[in-house]
Amino acid sequence: MTKYRAGNSRNILQVSSGYSLVELITVVLIIGILSSLSVPSFLAWRRNQIVKTYSEGLKLQFNSLPNEAKKLGATCTLKSLRNLSNSAPFTFSCIANGSQKSLSKCGSATNCNISNLSTLFDLLPVNPQGNKLVYLISNKENHQFTPRGQFSGGADSVFVISGTQVLGGSTVSRCIVIKNITAEIRSGFYSRATSQPATGATTVSTS
Repeated sequence: MTKYRAGNSRNILQVSSGYSLVELITVVLIIGILSSLSVPSFLAWRRNQIVKTYSEGLKLQFNSLPNEAKKLGATCTLKSLRNLSNSAPFTFSCIANGSQKSLSKCGSATNCNISNLSTLFDLLPVNPQGNKLVYLISNKENHQFTPRGQFSGGADSVFVISGTQVLGGSTVSRCIVIKNITAEIRSGFYSRATSQPATGATTVSTS
């Protein structure tokens, strides 16, 4: 800041360095306001990104299931697990049905499980303390694929993924749909309200 003081014969230049107390307080207030606006936005983005990332990975995993049933020539069942503990949220098993592919592995044995892709599915994401960050619910417990890779559930299967209370605040729920017969996999946002299941469990919705 530069000041001029009028003298009798000439102007005397005075230079003062630094900021006034009012200026410092103003800057601090502005920083505080900007922080209060940006931090909640960042936390909301982080919550939604965790749900989005898990949903996209799950969709890719679902896409491989019809091909697995066709490859094995067997009836395969995707089962939503009620008690997750530290396991994946699903099991996927294919039972021999007398096809050439199943006979080569099981012979004449009945109810022979010729494939179990439980390790295909990612575990639900957790924080460093081991608390789950997302939960997953479904409208059915069992979701079946035919040896031709078609979906024979009788109706579309819907999977809803949302953030747990551990994330804090609200999250945008996402959904994955397996279309009946065609086994087409679709995904999008889920606008209906959902409730978080009990810790360590996934509740199969009856709706």
